[in-house]
Amino acid sequence: MSDHQVPNGGVALNPSQQEVAFSTEKHVVVLAGAGTGKTAAIVHKVAHLIRGGIPRRDVMMITFTRRAANEMQKRIGALIKDIPKHGRDDAMLVGTYHAIASLLLRRDAAGFGLSGANFTTLDEDDANSLMKSAFRECDIKPGDYVTPAKVRAALSFALNKRIALDVHFRAEFRENADRALTLVKWYRKLKQTANGLDYDDLLVLWGRRLAEDKAYAARLRSAYRYVICDEFQDNNALNYDILSKLDPEHLTVVGDVNQSIFGFRGASCGLVDLFLKEHPEARVIRLEKNYRSGQKILDLANGVVESCPRALVLTSAKGHDSKTEQVPLPTAVTESAFILDWIRRRIERGTKPCEITIISRSSRCVETVELT
Repeated sequence: MSDHQVPNGGVALNPSQQEVAFSTEKHVVVLAGAGTGKTAAIVHKVAHLIRGGIPRRDVMMITFTRRAANEMQKRIGALIKDIPKHGRDDAMLVGTYHAIASLLLRRDAAGFGLSGANFTTLDEDDANSLMKSAFRECDIKPGDYVTPAKVRAALSFALNKRIALDVHFRAEFRENADRALTLVKWYRKLKQTANGLDYDDLLVLWGRRLAEDKAYAARLRSAYRYVICDEFQDNNALNYDILSKLDPEHLTVVGDVNQSIFGFRGASCGLVDLFLKEHPEARVIRLEKNYRSGQKILDLANGVVESCPRALVLTSAKGHDSKTEQVPLPTAVTESAFILDWIRRRIERGTKPCEITIISRSSRCVETVELT
């Protein structure tokens, strides 16, 4: 299969990306390694659907950030700018789970049991402020074990993992569980008084209605026949439940189990395996041609994950290669000392400091150190 060029500035797709773009099965799982052009593949998939006569309004794309949603919408728009719309309301629904849920709740607030569409979506600062008010209402002083941040985090984790609140709080707060549960009750009362919903509420209400209102689920299923979910490895049980209850005519999920980073928020890369177990007929497409790194770097990365289930084997599409050195070190202290010594030796040999970059896993790993 040769590379394929899509009109209006579309990029040339490699054979695996073409498989994604032209896939027609009800369930498609795209296992996409880092730097393998998965965004190009899925935006061309949507463009191909629309060029084939599918109305834009039949498509829902779920992403994990507003930036990604905007980028995908922009790129798809460029690919289909010459395709007439099917009426005024012919527009794709592209956004995060929370943004889409908020839109659907506002469209039919009464159907979700809300008093109106003018509810306030509480951001993190708003929600934290209400939880602090709950502490004051309950005359509970924050301590080392029960704090506003910990109670909110435990509540969010339980909701997103679909764990019974009582069970999770007894494990998390032990002898302070009853106090923490009382705080949650007050927090919910204060949200209701403020006519506010936090981010978790948006998904809980959407998921609950899909589960309990079969007619609503059928209407949504009919409205959005094609659903594409990006970063599937960072979905949690609540996200997965929403997708399962939505059960669209065509569902494409895209992710890589070795790029999961939101486990602390309840995400589970094991949902990829669960999806394939529940849909054994699903077509699995692997994107393994990397467009960012040389092969030696990819060999190192491949070696790190080779024993992991569903590990991808990345190959470089770039002409140049890179030098790599792998040094196992026992502690963070010895690692820091090694890096400092490595930098010092290269500067002494004439390397400019501005030519050296250190990449760390989190900002907590980074400290300003003056080389002497």
